Amino acid sequence: MQTRILIFLLMLFHSPAWALDCDNANTTAEMVICADQEFQKADQQLNKAYQALRQDLDDPAKALLKSAQLNWIKFRDSHCLFERDKARGGTIAPLMEIGCLTTLTQHRTVELQAGDPMLDDSASQTIWLAGQKVTAAFDCKEEVEAKVGLLPSYNYDLGKTELQAHVQLGFYSLFFPIQQKHQDSLCGPNVTIKQIDMGKQCPGLRLDDGLCDAFLIYWDEAQEYFQWERN
Repeated sequence: MQTRILIFLLMLFHSPAWALDCDNANTTAEMVICADQEFQKADQQLNKAYQALRQDLDDPAKALLKSAQLNWIKFRDSHCLFERDKARGGTIAPLMEIGCLTTLTQHRTVELQAGDPMLDDSASQTIWLAGQKVTAAFDCKEEVEAKVGLLPSYNYDLGKTELQAHVQLGFYSLFFPIQQKHQDSLCGPNVTIKQIDMGKQCPGLRLDDGLCDAFLIYWDEAQEYFQWERN
């Protein structure tokens, strides 16, 4: 059933009549569509790298490359289905799968480029949550926009899919894992932010998932960076 829903959403996304502002994706369905959009970009980059490598090979090498690539695609797709199954029945399951597909595809692109400069990570973008934006002088200097979104990605070193909350404060970024066994982990993906008075020189932020202790984020003048503590 989940696979059928995902296929429907991807068909809907590719429909000419469908228009979606991914900077304001709010529902799980919208987030899945936006995540798939980033995967399609990564897949296009992979195809370009594959074709560029293929041009410099003779016929036997081209046949070997084709076989290797087809086997890799089978591995990628089946492995990411396994990653999705870890969240079986959960609303974040499609995001887990697509994040895995996107990151493995990016790594494969780098492999095929054979020493070319690494691609930037623009193909793995944060899905910003609608309505979760506030503006204030959080760094005690000038007003900046603070917003929060979800970043699904595949941890290549650990061999598993991870979902993170991405807090952007002007040029600064903070990342909090979701449903991981860490002190800095959130318990769920329904994250909200709001401005709070922490009794310091400049205002702070409250990052809350409604399930476990909230994070209080504030500017540390000594370190010249944002710090956090649990409420």
